[in-house]
Amino acid sequence: MATVLFGRGVGSRLPIAMVYLLALVNESMDALCASPEARGWEPAVDVANTVLWPTLLFCLARRHRRAIRPVKPGSEEYFREKYLRGQT
Repeated sequence: MATVLFGRGVGSRLPIAMVYLLALVNESMDALCASPEARGWEPAVDVANTVLWPTLLFCLARRHRRAIRPVKPGSEEYFREKYLRGQT
C-alpha cells in the first residue's frame, strides 16, 4: 500500500520504513492494551514475521535495480568496462 500511496517503487526506502513503523506501532498498541499474547519474545517474533517478506522484496528490488542500472559514459565504471576488460 505504501508504494501505491506514495508513488514510489518497491526498492524505495520510504515504503519499507512505513512497514517497519507500522509493525512497531502495532506491537506497541498490543503492549499498551495488555494483550495476553504480549509476553516474552512474542512481540519481537510478531515484528519479525510482519517485516520478513517486505524486507526480502525490498532487498531483491534494490539488487535488481543495481543489476540493470546503465553505466554512464565518462564514469569510472564505464572506463573499467570499456578499457580494462579489453573491449574497444
